[in-house]
Amino acid sequence: MPFSSVWVAALAGVLGAIAALRAEATWTPVLMTSNPGPQMFHPPPRSVLIACGIGGLCMAAAAIYFIPTNDARPLWATTLALAIFSLVVTPRDHVATAAQYDRPQQGPGLVPFCLLVVLICGLYVLILRPDADDAFYLNLPIGMVFSQGGMLTTDTMYGIDAWPVLGTNYKIEALPTLIAAIAWATGLPVVIVSHFVLPMIWCVVLAATLAVIGYGMFGRNWWVFAVLSVLASMIFAGTLQSWGVHGLTRLFHGKGPLILIVVPLIVFTVWRSDMFDVRPGRVIPMLAGLSCAALGLTANAVYIAPLALGLALGAGWVARSGREPRRLLVLSAALPVLAAGLWLLLFDKPVSVQVDGNLPPHEGLALWDMVAGKPNLLLLLLVAVIAAAAACFLRGGRWISAFVVMTLLFVINPWVWPAYDRFVTGGLNFRLWWAIPVPMMLAAFLTWGVVASGWTRAGVAIVCAALLLATMTPFGLIGTRDTSILPSMVKLPVNEQKVAAHVLAIATHEHPVLAAEPVAALLPGFEGSPPLVYSRRLYLDQSTPVVAPEQLRPRRILSNWVNGDEDADAIAVIEAMQTLCVDLVILSPPQTASAQMQVLNDISAASVAQIAGYHIYKIDLNCV
Repeated sequence: MPFSSVWVAALAGVLGAIAALRAEATWTPVLMTSNPGPQMFHPPPRSVLIACGIGGLCMAAAAIYFIPTNDARPLWATTLALAIFSLVVTPRDHVATAAQYDRPQQGPGLVPFCLLVVLICGLYVLILRPDADDAFYLNLPIGMVFSQGGMLTTDTMYGIDAWPVLGTNYKIEALPTLIAAIAWATGLPVVIVSHFVLPMIWCVVLAATLAVIGYGMFGRNWWVFAVLSVLASMIFAGTLQSWGVHGLTRLFHGKGPLILIVVPLIVFTVWRSDMFDVRPGRVIPMLAGLSCAALGLTANAVYIAPLALGLALGAGWVARSGREPRRLLVLSAALPVLAAGLWLLLFDKPVSVQVDGNLPPHEGLALWDMVAGKPNLLLLLLVAVIAAAAACFLRGGRWISAFVVMTLLFVINPWVWPAYDRFVTGGLNFRLWWAIPVPMMLAAFLTWGVVASGWTRAGVAIVCAALLLATMTPFGLIGTRDTSILPSMVKLPVNEQKVAAHVLAIATHEHPVLAAEPVAALLPGFEGSPPLVYSRRLYLDQSTPVVAPEQLRPRRILSNWVNGDEDADAIAVIEAMQTLCVDLVILSPPQTASAQMQVLNDISAASVAQIAGYHIYKIDLNCV
């Protein structure tokens, strides 16, 4: 095979499969031995109950103050104070522990599990939420297959030799290599492999993850947790950064499996190993495998996986002190990922456009990036109140409250936010939230409530109906503007896909195509894509530190003109077209205005097609 990295990935996959079989024999009894439900609750004293109520009211007041001011410090402080109070007033024996475990006699049934798989796969296929970043993510494996070179050696989106690449940190993730290998071996288009074949596998793995976690926490009621987890992730989906958007409907990106599968498994595994006093020799290989798997899925795991592991271990230390050396040893599971992060910090720091322009450290804490509106902020506030006060109500709640304390001290902290911004995230601090399994926490709290009510089936029906309705609001996944109910295997916008198919059929592949961004962002995801003036204007902005201004200038002029964002000078537009020797122009319906038509008339552009409202023009500038 022309690129040897695929053989390395294959060998790693074989070793990973062997490790998975070994982990199954070791970890099935630990992960799937369920806790006795009624013993999980303990009523707090009246004084503690009143104090928790006051703390909740203070958090609500802080949230009300946050809405108009965007100052998250009072909300951060009140949440931290409530969590610390819960730990102080709760004796350490209020921790769910088990001295021994046996292989469970009965796990999740095959039929319920298959129904869960069908539910998850059906939702993935049915809900369409395209992503413009496919211009980058799909073009990576396409470049590997057709250029027969290593990943990210050159940027292949524009059809230009030696165009500088952005985000070379993506070299540390293996998912594009896996996609390229499957596409090469099967002959399937990259978009089918990336958007259908692998996501179907992730759907099955997600169902297995929910079954394992649900059975380990709720026994025969595991299905309640699993169904509520699926719906809970869909509520937080009002923006392009939240758990929901990068969750079920975006399983075609590595962020989806990271957020829905790997992070919850890391946190759950640490909790269970702490609960059963598992020896480090057994837990370290599994956590190391999860961390490395996360890094293979997405480069963001270079800090997400260690943070999730560190928060979980720190929560165990706060909730149950006395085994600090063992926990430090378990932290070594993150060493391979941390080593990759250190290499990036030393040799491939984010370019300046990625680290500039962040809000002051006390503003926002990326809350609006996660919740997108007041209803979701209220829901997140309820999760925070329950989690912070969990030590007062749940026998295993000390661990949850301790997790909140660790999170607020070391991750979601306004005073350490600038350090993350500068050295870790490259100005994308909202991604720090992905280390916190909020959908899993929400589903767990709801499941505890449903099971404790004694009306399991009726409770599940009511809660599911409420969650489903919430997802249909403008702040949920289904109700957001960019989401539609439309079965799709390729997860691409329908109209733009039709236009792209026509462009692929008529483009000369000798001169670049200038298209409105919805189409320009789609073309690099197809094999045989023609050269492009640009794919996304955001990518041009990010290229500023590494591309000469004279190379970017004509592309900026044309990208602005074709999208109708500014009234560019007609002479400058024509000169830029001649410089790049543009062959085709595709205008979206709002951009067929007088400013654009004047330029097209001046150069005698010929209309060749009109598809789904898009106008395609052929131009001949007599350039070489």
